[in-house]
Amino acid sequence: MGLLSKLFSNSHDIGKDINDSVKIRTSQAQFNSIAHDTIELTKSVTQSLKDKITDYARQIDSLSHMMTDALLIADDTGIISSANTAAQVLFDEPVLTGKSITTLLNIKGCHGFEDFIHASINTSPDIYEDFSIQTKSGLVYLDVSVAMVKKSDNTSYYLLVLRNVTERIMDMKRLSDSEQRFRKFSESAIEALVIHNGLEIL
Repeated sequence: MGLLSKLFSNSHDIGKDINDSVKIRTSQAQFNSIAHDTIELTKSVTQSLKDKITDYARQIDSLSHMMTDALLIADDTGIISSANTAAQVLFDEPVLTGKSITTLLNIKGCHGFEDFIHASINTSPDIYEDFSIQTKSGLVYLDVSVAMVKKSDNTSYYLLVLRNVTERIMDMKRLSDSEQRFRKFSESAIEALVIHNGLEIL
């Protein structure tokens, strides 16, 4: 092969190397651009999700404090991690975080949080005597609802809703007392009628 042929041959190889190099650089630049755009998009989506989650959390927090029922969140040992305004008013405690539910409620026959959960689930909805607390304004009867929530790490927490049903209980007691008085009055009236007519009471 002559010198000229070698020169053209080398020129062809050099040109090919340059083209390959340009292609590689172009591909790398495109990859970097796509990677950059993806990262920025991810950041944007992540921030958007964070903002939405924050907004939802604020809404839920606001709603919980507007509730008239006491709302408590506790771990699996019964230690309170969060409480709404109604709960603070119910227990007359400005801070409930860190306190024990079983200590606050002092439920009869409950020797721990598991007993309390079992009692709250198995108690008849018409019987509230076991779920009562003594407050400055007097005895308060409670309707207790409990829900367990599983977290992604397989741990759990409990959501408790405590409704003040004192008026309902008082109405039930007044009705029961009225029925007993009426029954006694009826029995006395029948007895008086029998005696008045000179009939022997068997």
